[in-house]
Amino acid sequence: MDGVSKSVLVIGATGYIGRYIALASAAAGFSTSALLRANSGAAPNPRRDKAIESLHAAGISIKNGSLDDRESLMLALEDVDIVISAVGIPQILEQLNLVEAMKEKKTVKRFVPSEFGQDVDKVVCLKPAQEVLSDPKIRVRRAIEAAGIPFTYVITNAFAKFHFNMREENGRLSPPERFVIYGDGNIKASFVTEEDIGAFTVKAAADPRALNKTLHMRPPANALSQNETVAILERETKRQLRKEVVSQVEMLESIRGHVFLAFESVILSLMYSAYIRGDTFGFELGPNDVVAHELYPDASFTDAHGYLSKFV
Repeated sequence: MDGVSKSVLVIGATGYIGRYIALASAAAGFSTSALLRANSGAAPNPRRDKAIESLHAAGISIKNGSLDDRESLMLALEDVDIVISAVGIPQILEQLNLVEAMKEKKTVKRFVPSEFGQDVDKVVCLKPAQEVLSDPKIRVRRAIEAAGIPFTYVITNAFAKFHFNMREENGRLSPPERFVIYGDGNIKASFVTEEDIGAFTVKAAADPRALNKTLHMRPPANALSQNETVAILERETKRQLRKEVVSQVEMLESIRGHVFLAFESVILSLMYSAYIRGDTFGFELGPNDVVAHELYPDASFTDAHGYLSKFV
């Protein structure tokens, strides 16, 4: 796709990570549109309304439709080169409708499905996260490959907001006063800022080197243990944090105790994978994997200091 004007459709553009991707696409100079479900009759959603305002301000066009409306999908795919999905957990399997639409359309040059976490083909999570999150993502991957749709899978590991236990109030983030440490706190995990996830996802989606590959965002400077993260937070904020230590046994008991609360059990299972088992770096990369900081050595990732400096 080098040297060709690109048209990007973002699905889930008002969601947590989707808005960063949509704004990054527009900032990169791509003709960007967002597929949004009509909100008629729904309860007021100020956060969604604000996200839509930011999309409009960035010059992003809105296409009305949804993943369960085939006609709207076919219309939304008109003249689109790249489709990037950032839908949430409840909609992961609805992407199968999108795969079928792209298979019929035959014009999409790259599809980035909603991943932005661990590599589901390499990491087996505890049951809640595996069943609710990983298995559906695997099913979508296999459908993409069977349909012959060009793809890039994007692996980001932890979002900065969650790695640093950031507080959120009225839509504003601030450093935490309390930090939860899982296990001994010495297992290294990798984080990426949400802005960098948007920027590098868009880069890879238009990059022939990432065609039919899995892109891993794991910048060396951002590989930190929780103990290292706490030390950085205390240095940057110049104050001591209240620390709460949760043992491996306590985590497993808590995961079992949240069995009927799917979201909570999924999050705890992911934390267990990253901070107890060390699954971020617990596998070897293969010929179908590419690493973002190696593909783009001149485009640096934001490190811990750069991220926290915005809030202190």
